[in-house]
Amino acid sequence: PLARFGINGREQDMKVSSAVRFLAAAFSASACVDAWPNWAGTCDVGPDGPVFGIGVPHEGFGQGDLEGSYVTDINLEPLVVSEPFLLSAGVEHTMRVLSARGDGFKGLLVTLSADGKDLSESLGQVFRNVTRILASDADGPTVGNPSTPPVCAATVAGATHSGPIEFDLHNVPFTINIASANIGAVNLTVTVMESTQTWYHSVYELNVVDAPTAAPSVSMMPTNMPTVKPTSAPATPTVAPTAAPSASPTVTPSGAVAITGGGASTALLAVAGALGWIFS
Repeated sequence: PLARFGINGREQDMKVSSAVRFLAAAFSASACVDAWPNWAGTCDVGPDGPVFGIGVPHEGFGQGDLEGSYVTDINLEPLVVSEPFLLSAGVEHTMRVLSARGDGFKGLLVTLSADGKDLSESLGQVFRNVTRILASDADGPTVGNPSTPPVCAATVAGATHSGPIEFDLHNVPFTINIASANIGAVNLTVTVMESTQTWYHSVYELNVVDAPTAAPSVSMMPTNMPTVKPTSAPATPTVAPTAAPSASPTVTPSGAVAITGGGASTALLAVAGALGWIFS
């Protein structure tokens, strides 16, 4: 009986051990399938898509460009893979990732990078419960795990989904603000995780230029008000008098006899004498 009990004991131990290994494997597979529900598993992105960690089930299931299935736009203007997108530096822009087919998606990874440019502060959140801005560090990029989000390279900006939610609104916004020091070509990568084994990836080129300067203001008022008073008084016109007559005119009373010549003196004397006789 003891020997038999010992054998049964070993058999039970073996059964328990097998069951534990099976559960552990099942748990591990489940954890791998839903590895990072709160964020992307990596911030390391190449031309063909994210560089996943070893054993991640997403590897090899990329479905190509987003175009046709998903739309990326900036300021409501759609981005096209083969066409550089003109973007003003030093200005905040709104970037969206949305479904073109009307269905939602489960995961998202957005990165901004360029050779010789520090873009680590170029992405911002709009809704904190929907998106997460990833850290950038000299030790990056690092792979994330279920309890720790990934880290981007020191000069790379990264953003991802936040929480195990399907984006029913089909519209995930971010902000982009690239400093004026980073003029030139910038790579924007967008990866949409539709399901564990279905994801899409596109690389867009942003042509970052200086923001246009404001047009000079035009004043409607003259810089110098016109002078109301004339600068010099006009010359007073001179009215020349008519020439004075050379001799006063002689007025002869009506009925009087004008006496001219040398007889005038004699006549005057006769009149005076007569007057003197009358009043004497």
